[in-house]
Amino acid sequence: MYEAEIVNGEIKTGKVIGSFYDNYQTVYDNKGQKTQQDLYYFNDNLCYRYLFIYTKNGLLKEKQILDSDGKSLYKYIYKYDENGNETEQNIVYHDGSLMNKTKAQYSKDLLMMKTFFDDKGNITTSNEYYYNQDNKLIRFIIYEGSKKLISSRYEYTYDKKGNRLSEELYYSNDSLGHRCTYTYDSRGNILEEMQYNQSGMLFSKIVYRYNSEGKIIETSHYNENNTLSSQYIYKYNDEGMLVEMQKTGENLNYKTSYVYLDQDRHNNWVKRIEYLDDKPVRITVRTFEYYK
Repeated sequence: MYEAEIVNGEIKTGKVIGSFYDNYQTVYDNKGQKTQQDLYYFNDNLCYRYLFIYTKNGLLKEKQILDSDGKSLYKYIYKYDENGNETEQNIVYHDGSLMNKTKAQYSKDLLMMKTFFDDKGNITTSNEYYYNQDNKLIRFIIYEGSKKLISSRYEYTYDKKGNRLSEELYYSNDSLGHRCTYTYDSRGNILEEMQYNQSGMLFSKIVYRYNSEGKIIETSHYNENNTLSSQYIYKYNDEGMLVEMQKTGENLNYKTSYVYLDQDRHNNWVKRIEYLDDKPVRITVRTFEYYK
């Protein structure tokens, strides 16, 4: 797989050996904006090409999708308000006909309403958003069609630090669908996520652990019987880079590890080998070109 990251410049991607995944090759301009991304099959044949066009202010104006022969399939066209908020997204086919459209309304940069349209311009659904005095989302209502028939709604609560404490889903008849609660440490890292069904019975729990640098080192998933169903353990090197992720559970156990071979003068790694259960499966080579 091609990996593309940038620090004030363009990446010229390297060839990957022994990968069964699709490959990506991405090009950036001297402003750090993604201008082209090519998606390849594992045999290096081009699948799709994505072209990106920006406004003078650096906002994405258009994203075009081409097939392997360079023929335009469809494109995304974006519009913004004076504050840079996306107010409209149109997806159109190569002949200019509409696939679908989305419109958004804002108040002081807060998203208040998002409306979705079909290819005929008819409203399919719309979302309405409500916030507290700290601009935290406290209610999210989903409507069906143009008559604003409530389909469902979400309710959220927060602590004094702005951490989300709960999420509740309600259906159109005001019955509870599910409820999630969250707890945090003093740094704001989530420690525990509890999920309850409509009867208030616990059906899932996730417990998180972190190291002294705040990096996650363990996530443990429990089922409705409070029995451990799966666990992920993460290990890092002295530079804070992920070197191992081990998954254990009822259905699948595996270990993914990373070896970083080289770094450039800006301490960005340029070569990495990925192992699956101690067998090399991917080599990634990155070349950075820095702009002065």
